[in-house]
Amino acid sequence: IIESIIGYLKILKHKLVYDEIYLKFINSRVSYIGGAKCDFDLVNKYILTSPKKHFNIPGYGIDEVLGPTLINSYINMNSNIILCSNSASYTNNHRYAIDYIKKIVNKDSIIKMVLSYSGDRNYVQKIIKYGTKHLGHQFHAITNFLPLEEYNDLQCSAHICVYTSWRQEALGNILVSLYLGAKVYLSRHSPLLDELRTIGYKIYVLEDATQKSFYSKIDTSDQIINRSLVLEHNNKQLILDLINKHFR
Repeated sequence: IIESIIGYLKILKHKLVYDEIYLKFINSRVSYIGGAKCDFDLVNKYILTSPKKHFNIPGYGIDEVLGPTLINSYINMNSNIILCSNSASYTNNHRYAIDYIKKIVNKDSIIKMVLSYSGDRNYVQKIIKYGTKHLGHQFHAITNFLPLEEYNDLQCSAHICVYTSWRQEALGNILVSLYLGAKVYLSRHSPLLDELRTIGYKIYVLEDATQKSFYSKIDTSDQIINRSLVLEHNNKQLILDLINKHFR
C-alpha cells in the first residue's frame, strides 16, 4: 500500500503543474466529456466549475481487439492460471492484490502478474521480490511487452482475472476478460465495480472472496450475459453510428 501511495503522490505532483491550464480550458471551452461514467461523475462533482454533459462512446470495438479468431473463443475453464493487473502502474496496487491472493490461492494455481509497462524498474523489482516471497514458484511476472495477439492469448488462458485498482483503470482488459468468459474480480474500492454491475455485468469482489468462492466456476449463463453486454456496448458498428450521429 505504501508503494501505491507514493506512486499516487508522484502522479499528483506532476499533474498539479498543468491542472490550472487544463481546467481553465475545459471550463471555458468544453461542453461534453467522454470516458467512463464513474470518472465523469467525479470530475463533474469535485473539479469542474461549470457542469458538462457525458458523451458515452467506446474507445474501440471488442471485435477489432480480438480479431476473427478469438472473437469466437472462450477461456479454458480447466486452466490453473490466474491473471493479475494490467501494468506496472502503482495504481494497480500489486502488493494489495498479492496480500489477498496469498490467503486464498491453492497450490496448483499459477499467478501471472502483468508488469510490462508503466511504473519504473525499481518498483517492478520490488513487486517481483514481494510476489516471489509470498507466492513462491507460483508467482510469474510478465515484464516484456507482448504483441496484441500474444496478450489476447494470455487473457484467453486465464480462468480468473484480478484487477485491484482503486481508480478507473484496465477497463479494456476487464471487458476482454468478461467477453472471454473469465471470472473477474475487482476491488471493492474500484469505481468501476458499481458502474459495470449497474449495466448488468456479473463481477466479483476480491475482498469478499474465500478460497471456496474464489475457485467456484462462473455459471455458463453469467458468461453468456457478460459476452452479450460487452458486444452490445463495445463494437465497431456502434462506434461508427455514434460518430455519424454526433460529428457529421
